[in-house]
Amino acid sequence: MIKIHGKNQRVPLREALVFLVFLCLFGCRGVQVSHYYERGALATAAPITTDIGVQIFHEGGNAFDVAVAVGFALAVTHPEAGNIGGGGFALIRDGSTGQILALDFRETAPSTANQDMYLNPDGDVIDGLSTSGALACGVPGTVAGLYSLWERYGSLPWKHLVSIAAAIADTGFITDEYLAESFSEHRDQLSLFNETATIFFPAGVGFSPGDRFVQKDLAVTLNLIALEGKDGFYRGQVADTIVACMQQHGGIITKDDLETYHPIWREPVHFT
Repeated sequence: MIKIHGKNQRVPLREALVFLVFLCLFGCRGVQVSHYYERGALATAAPITTDIGVQIFHEGGNAFDVAVAVGFALAVTHPEAGNIGGGGFALIRDGSTGQILALDFRETAPSTANQDMYLNPDGDVIDGLSTSGALACGVPGTVAGLYSLWERYGSLPWKHLVSIAAAIADTGFITDEYLAESFSEHRDQLSLFNETATIFFPAGVGFSPGDRFVQKDLAVTLNLIALEGKDGFYRGQVADTIVACMQQHGGIITKDDLETYHPIWREPVHFT
């Protein structure tokens, strides 16, 4: 979970309260309060990403710039929950107008999904089919959601905000005790597929605290998103790779599903 409260000093009318809740696969760790801020504050699940958010504030970015930079950084540093293959929500209050909006960028069902796809011929649920593997995947919403936030409210260049995460993925970061334990605890699930086993258990060996965790393929993906915006994910090379993986492993997400995905701005229930 990311909680951000801040305003852009360059655009004083945009004082906003933003809450982003990302899809959590295994839960989030608690965060200790160690600093106090007047202009803005944030808390994330990984210290390195919190530092990135503070950096963006110092560069003159607003709360939405911070949300984008931190959101993509969490895909690198906190893979169990912060990721570009999931989705989320954003709740926003514009301090200049008092308008309250919600952005729904949760995953959606593929176009060919149906109510019987997880049932056997007897009508019973097939254990695990809806929770693990390609057929369990929804059309991802995170990239489109973060792009929509930035497009409407952001102030710093998109490329800069995403490139920070790409650089961390490319050069790696030091694994802490929590992350190493997380990989170990979920080894059975992560080892089910060659793609995840190769990333999290290279040569069959896991990561220990102090090891450098490098994700070159993720860096390539993030760089494409940085250069091409949301189309860097929903079209082109990355989309082709996703669809090929779906076809190889029995998933049903198509290129059309990816190209037509869009977040939905909603008016939430609110009161004083």
